[in-house]
Amino acid sequence: MKKLVLVLALVAVISVGTAFAHPDGWGIGLQGGGGLNWVGFGFGGGSALTLKAPTVPIYWGIYFDFYAGFDGFGWIAGLTADYYFLDLPFASNWLHFYIGAGGAFGFGILYQGLAIDLKARLPIGLSLQIPIKSGLDVLEFYFQLVPSAGVRLGFFDPFRASFAGGLGFDVGFRLWF
Repeated sequence: MKKLVLVLALVAVISVGTAFAHPDGWGIGLQGGGGLNWVGFGFGGGSALTLKAPTVPIYWGIYFDFYAGFDGFGWIAGLTADYYFLDLPFASNWLHFYIGAGGAFGFGILYQGLAIDLKARLPIGLSLQIPIKSGLDVLEFYFQLVPSAGVRLGFFDPFRASFAGGLGFDVGFRLWF
């Protein structure tokens, strides 16, 4: 009997998490953010265009970030891809908590030379999803913390590979239709 109750509770949690997850239509939005770098005690900020296609479980972002630190200044542009493996309502059907995993690939000019970043990401966030009665299905506002870690390849004299990543945050909105 205990096993049956445990299985039914697990099914209920999974069905609630999937029944009220992010919308499954097209989602497009803008976000801005900032953060601290793990290496160089630097900080950065930037913006991104976000996109979610129907039936594809990946949240895409095309980003442009700038950096400043003890090593100098620079910028990185690239692509992120995140999968939300936990997406549950929190306090209401409008407010959601999510945790995901993903990656980022970027290139740019950092510290007087070309650099390439490859990073793993862990987005953890809150999403407010407001239903709309017009041509849009949902207006979403979100805040997320995004720890990341990876490698940075620097193509300048001398060539160097270093640890890349940091603790970032994003604030943004998406329109779902």
